Amino acid sequence: MWPFFAHPPEHPKDDSQEPLCEHGHASEKMNRNLRQNLTAPYSWPILRVAGALFALITLMIIGYRLFESKNGTVYSCGASPEEAVERDCQFDMLSFAWVPKPCFDADLSRTYNVYEAFEFFYHQEKPDKIPVEELRKGINKQVYTSGRYHRTHCTYAWKILQRAVLQGYLLSDNKTLSPEHYDHCSYYLVDVDHSYRARFTMEYLHCQTIPSQRGLPFW
Repeated sequence: MWPFFAHPPEHPKDDSQEPLCEHGHASEKMNRNLRQNLTAPYSWPILRVAGALFALITLMIIGYRLFESKNGTVYSCGASPEEAVERDCQFDMLSFAWVPKPCFDADLSRTYNVYEAFEFFYHQEKPDKIPVEELRKGINKQVYTSGRYHRTHCTYAWKILQRAVLQGYLLSDNKTLSPEHYDHCSYYLVDVDHSYRARFTMEYLHCQTIPSQRGLPFW
């Protein structure tokens, strides 16, 4: 009986018949076995989960320390699109939130081409697509979109925090730093079913800038 996560080889080989050390064969054998293990059908899901958990734990430690800091300047976007515009906030479609300008990474946001890559809908079941021109205004209270967008949204949030930490002047929004958002994304990224439409509700974020003596103050 083979383990549930492995597949029996089609042609079993007796490794005892191979030379252990002859003209570099031992090193070649080790490299070959490593490649076989990494390309096995069950290896990649395990590696993806392990990598996601490692990144999550690292960013949670950094985010918690940022979240606990009381120093720096706090910016807020209010509670409506009108207030957000008055306060010079930027609408970030990939976060589906209004973000204070000092904490909005425009270069990172542009790399995702979110309006071209994803579709957004008014309702969960109906094919009533929201026009891009309307989405750009940041006036929709909620939207429905694909699980692929949801997955990208989570990795984008972690990327925001990573880039913030690597700067000499740290800043990030309250959603990115939220432990609840970490938990939500960690569970979602290991969920294999991303086929359903995900609902996103508009948020108005605030952010905090944290002066740092070093570029990486937590290592």
